[in-house]
Parts: sequence; C-alpha cells; structure tokens
Amino acid sequence: MAKQNKKEFDIIVIGNNLTGITLASSLSQSYNVALINSYEGQNMYRSSAEFSGDFQYIPKKNDSINKIKWFSNKYSLDIKISESETAPVTIDSGKLVQFLGFGERAGKSIDDLTWYNESETITLNKGYNEINNQLLTTFKGEVFDQCEVTDILVTDKKICSVMLNGQKKLSTKQLIFCDPPNKLLNVIDHNDLPGRFRQKITKLKPLSCLQIIYKHSEKFHKTDDLHFLMGNKEDFEPCLGYFWSKNDEQYSQWMLLMPSDLTEDIEKVGSNLKNIKRQIKRAYPKFYDFVEFEKVIVKDQTHGFIDLDFKSFGMIKGIDNLLCASPLFSKENDFLASIELTQKLENHPFFSVDASSEPEPVQ
Repeated sequence: MAKQNKKEFDIIVIGNNLTGITLASSLSQSYNVALINSYEGQNMYRSSAEFSGDFQYIPKKNDSINKIKWFSNKYSLDIKISESETAPVTIDSGKLVQFLGFGERAGKSIDDLTWYNESETITLNKGYNEINNQLLTTFKGEVFDQCEVTDILVTDKKICSVMLNGQKKLSTKQLIFCDPPNKLLNVIDHNDLPGRFRQKITKLKPLSCLQIIYKHSEKFHKTDDLHFLMGNKEDFEPCLGYFWSKNDEQYSQWMLLMPSDLTEDIEKVGSNLKNIKRQIKRAYPKFYDFVEFEKVIVKDQTHGFIDLDFKSFGMIKGIDNLLCASPLFSKENDFLASIELTQKLENHPFFSVDASSEPEPVQ
C-alpha cells in the first residue's frame, strides 16, 4: 500500500477558474492556502499556455464596465478597457446579414448564446491567461497543478481533508469548491451530502463549450463582428465565432455548447466539430484556404445558470465549513460571471470565521 503524504492548510480552494484563483490569491495574504487546479476532464482537448479555452468575446452589458473596473482596482491588475460598436451577423441565403435573434428556434443553448447578442462589445488589453497568471504571482500559498481530487473526507459535518490522486492527503479547516457543484457527487460520500442538496445537484445539466481556435495565414476578414451560425435543421446547436488580431496576426475562435455528458463521446464531439466547420464554410467558402493551424478545446460545464436556492449563498446546510463558489451561480457568462461571483463573496459570512483556528459552524 502506497504511503500517504499529508499536509495541513487553513483553506483549500478547488478550481482552476478565475474565481478560484482570485479567492485563493486574496486569502493567501492572511491564511495558509492550497489551490488545487484540477484536470479539465479526461478528454484529449485541453487548453494550453497560449489559449485558455475561454470564449474571450465580452458583450457590453449593464454595469459590466463598472464590474471590470472594480475587479481591476481591487486586485491591482491594470486592466484597460476599450469599447466598440458591433453588428452581430448570421448567414441567410448564402449571404452574411444582420443577426436579429433566434426567433422560434429551439435548442438547449439558445438562452446562453442570446446573452452574447449585443450591439456593443468590450475589449481588454490583456487575455484571460495573462490575468490569471498575474493573480498567481501574488498568491502566497501552495499550488497543486493538474491533480485529480479523488476524495473529500467529511467528519462530524465538517470537511477534514482532501485526497489527491488517491495518495496525497491535504488536511484543511475550510474548503472553497469553485468547480460545478454536481462534481461533489464524485468526491464526497453520498451519505455525507444532505439529501435535498444531493437531489438538486444530481439533476443539474450544465453545458460544455466545444471550441476551435484558428490561426490564419493572412488577414482575410476585416471586422470583429460576432457570428451566429446555424443550419436550417435543428439537429445541431448554433455556433458562435469572431475574428481577432494579436501581434499583427489574425485568429478566429468558434464555439458550440453541448450537453456535458456527451463530451467524452468522441463520435458526438467529432460530429459537432464537423458542424462548426460546415457552418464556417457556408459563411466563408475560402476560409480554410487561409488556415495555418487549428486548436480544439473542450471546457467542461461552462454554461447554464444554476440556482440552488441557498439560505446563505454557497453554504450547504449540514457541512459547516464548505463554500460552493461556481461561476455557474451567476447569470452572466465567462469573465463577467467570475467577477460578479467574486463581488458577491467579498463580505460573505464564511470568511468571518477565523480559518487560522478551529472554525465554529457557520449558520
């Protein structure tokens, strides 16, 4: 039997999203914190140092600029914002025309994709990977990269430790879980999860983001308008895409949202990739003449608003030292969802407990 390595922390944060990194960085200034960047699922389509896998198109929403400015000032990130008007487009009768909405079209992803349909967009002076790395430079705790959380152990209604890869044991006084809440079903004994909460998260069906990022051999498209592309049949979900430039080179990013339970099905992923490529070619017949390389990324459970009707936001009755902090608890998407959640948690009672000593139960 392999010997178990054991470490002790005041707070463990699980989740490699912006919310998890931000909370871990902030809390590590006062507490002994571990940040666990778990695997992005077991599929072959992972993000990279160059491409985060986040859909980095930010529609201008009410108060979105104020949220980004608050976040930048709060964490000294020096994020610069530029605004521009945009005209979302779609393909109709072989021509690109203004996108006016989905109308009566049905689909699991329609509500989430509609969120992106705005006449103005926000561009940042740095990518999401750069922002994450900037936050990590101020993190004073210990990072456990590319680890699989195999067990979260509960004793007397308190989480006492987290097991990594079935071998390394990390003891903790508090746990912040920034991954989708239904992933708790895989790592906590079902008898330790309150019945009502367990029933709710069992029924959750978030959507995962399937993306293709292209680097183009030359600039052949001049605008950064958001594209809503779909076929006449409703066999596939619509896809979104846009063009952008970096270091005087042109890229494009395209995404389709699909049920999370299908992302491990290579045939389903393959057919959705073919659909994205088919819709791109309908809009731009010569698109693939100007492709230098492509990167496929699958981000697990990125979309689909979750309302678990918490009595105290993120707190599970029956496990006193656990805080659920998934960005899916926000009605925003992507970057704005993480910022909104960070704002909501700023003065949360969970953090009023002194994690450096044995915590009292949070009601």
